[in-house]
Amino acid sequence: MALRLNKDVFTRHQEQSQVEKEFTVMLVDDEEKNLDAISMVLQKDYNLILAHDGVEALEKISSLPPGQDIHLIIADQRMPRLTGVGLFSQTKEILPDAVRILLTGFSDADAMIGSINEGQVYKFLMKPIEPHDLRVSVQRCLEWRALRLENVQLVISLKKRVDEVENLVESFEKFVPRQFLNRIASEGIQNVKNFPIGRAEIGYVTILFADIRSFTTLSESMAPQEVLDFLNSLFHRLSAPVHEHHGFVDKFMGDAIMALFDSGPGEEQVQAANAMRAAIGMLESLEDFNTTRIAAGKEPVRIGIGIHTGPVIIGTVGVEARMDLTVLGDSVNIAARLEQLNKQHGTSIIASSKTRELVGDTFQLEWQDLGEITIRGRTGSISVCAASAKL
Repeated sequence: MALRLNKDVFTRHQEQSQVEKEFTVMLVDDEEKNLDAISMVLQKDYNLILAHDGVEALEKISSLPPGQDIHLIIADQRMPRLTGVGLFSQTKEILPDAVRILLTGFSDADAMIGSINEGQVYKFLMKPIEPHDLRVSVQRCLEWRALRLENVQLVISLKKRVDEVENLVESFEKFVPRQFLNRIASEGIQNVKNFPIGRAEIGYVTILFADIRSFTTLSESMAPQEVLDFLNSLFHRLSAPVHEHHGFVDKFMGDAIMALFDSGPGEEQVQAANAMRAAIGMLESLEDFNTTRIAAGKEPVRIGIGIHTGPVIIGTVGVEARMDLTVLGDSVNIAARLEQLNKQHGTSIIASSKTRELVGDTFQLEWQDLGEITIRGRTGSISVCAASAKL
């Protein structure tokens, strides 16, 4: 630039209030005439901070009052003590949002190439610089900075929203198992409010019912909070084997658990075996639970488990204001009745012949044939058997 700002005029300008100007630009050049010329072009629109080399620029940056920011740095490449690229590199951490323009000559091509990553240079301006080109370049740099920061805020907002949705899903799954959602709401839980009542599909699952024996008698001597603590402690232990063997709890019903083992088509043997493993695991967990109770002078707890494999309807029931996702059908009724049969036979696990057939010799079990029985609430009879783990 051939223009040179009169020093008196520039000094008066520097003493004027800078609050009314939105952006602050730092100019760094070891040649006074260059600083004057650039200042004259930019002084009308921007707050200016001048430095005669990179070291002085760092000192002025470190002494900025709280709340003041530098939005753009224009620095010459060739300066004593610290080059423009060196200055940019050292300010990446302390001024991460500042845009950087490097003033260079044709002989500084190597520095230009190296500064792209090292100094995070946004734009190069070749000397000599036309005033119009300088103004346009500065304006576009600051527009780019504003757009970049806006995009950052959008990303932050989006990440926050994603976290909120993930938390919502996590909370929602505490009440509605993901396995149900995968079947009924494969398009996402955000569409739950649009679920039609009666939306359903047919599934082939293994159902497990577990019920606490003589719970009414047990709870009579407990305060309400003690009953709740007792149930939650026991349910925690009994649910663990279900999840461990790839099942999920459909619901807790007073003192009972209804769990499902759902797998892909053609994997009925896998789900039936998983249900039996879970049942054995529940009895083992109960044994540990009772060890603690007996040591505390309390009566041991017993449970009964019923298991059946068959077709069910998986869908929504209820009214518009209150719906539930669950499984319905004859297979559910059979599993529930089999659990109750344990009281009659003095057993802990009773399974239908269908489940026994599917489990086969997958793992070591002792089977006791209980013959044909009639299930209350349905016509016909089914073959059932009691199961226990081999010692």
